[in-house]
Amino acid sequence: MKLKNREKYTRIIQAAVYMFTNKGFYQTTVAEIAREAGVGKGTVYTYFENKEALFLAIIEEGLQQITIKVEENRDPEADPRLQLKQAIMATLNFFAEHRDFCIFLVREHFSYDQSIKEQAEKLYYQPNSPFREILFQGREKGIFEFEHLDTLTAGLTGAIFSSAFYWFIFSSHFPVSKIYSTLENLFFHNLLGNGD
Repeated sequence: MKLKNREKYTRIIQAAVYMFTNKGFYQTTVAEIAREAGVGKGTVYTYFENKEALFLAIIEEGLQQITIKVEENRDPEADPRLQLKQAIMATLNFFAEHRDFCIFLVREHFSYDQSIKEQAEKLYYQPNSPFREILFQGREKGIFEFEHLDTLTAGLTGAIFSSAFYWFIFSSHFPVSKIYSTLENLFFHNLLGNGD
């Protein structure tokens, strides 16, 4: 991927998210993405080898932005319970601010062919996920009780993404506090075991 101009790169990413979300991945052409981004078709290929590479770049970019948002809003030295609450809220707030990306991120997991999904999953389940780090820290300190770290991390992040997707599809309102309280009740009571 040739990053000659970050501003153009960002415009192409944003245009692709918009087009994929509103028209679909297979129905969208590179020419349409270029037109939406205000660049020439050849410019898109300067940054991305093909439409599939652009698709994966969107996921990578979005997940990086979520990680940045989470890290900016949590104190890694704080109680893991507080860190987890901060991480969930930061992710929900990110989705509230980036509706199209949220829809795209969840929809792609169900809609596209196996080769793309396999590549996407490598990005989803990164070993440096802040949620994984918080859960691990909490278990090491004897605060959280669970057996399989990767399964729990995938379950928690999947619940956040799916809950956000549900509200975006079926409601014009995105009740961050309501979604948060539901996730808190679902996960925290089980994580804390016989503790708090």
